Amino acid sequence: MKYTLTFMQIYKMAVYTRTLPLLIKGLLAMVSVKIPSFWVIDIGISVFYIVLAVKSVKASELPESECKT
Repeated sequence: MKYTLTFMQIYKMAVYTRTLPLLIKGLLAMVSVKIPSFWVIDIGISVFYIVLAVKSVKASELPESECKT
């Protein structure tokens, strides 16, 4: 995406992107449901969240005149 982020921004994004997949995995384990190849869904959710997060940070740091509305 050719965008420079600080370590703290990357760290926060990593924590937030892993939260939902881990919650889903925990809930599935509590109800004893096994999903084959859940790791694919896990990675898909994480990648989706990280892309949205980077776009959000990038858009929030653009000057008002450059923002697309």
